Amino acid sequence: MAIKRYTHGQNVRFEVHVVKLLDEALQSDWCISQEFNRSDLIRHLVRTGLTNFTKNQPSNREFITPLERDVSEVDKIERKDLFSDE
Repeated sequence: MAIKRYTHGQNVRFEVHVVKLLDEALQSDWCISQEFNRSDLIRHLVRTGLTNFTKNQPSNREFITPLERDVSEVDKIERKDLFSDE
């Protein structure tokens, strides 16, 4: 029995080998008993993956942290002039 889902559509592309892995997973007893189609499985994997990701983050750390130094200020040692004779 499928339930109606209210979702926001996303156009996502997967590599061929990932699609094959999804298709193999859909043949498992668990996916069959849940009556999952590919979209259901992807939603489940994203939901559980994001939940695990947030649980594994340190509690006081932001999801995206600023760079420790401004990348526009490159040290002279790191800078290399491609047209010099050095």
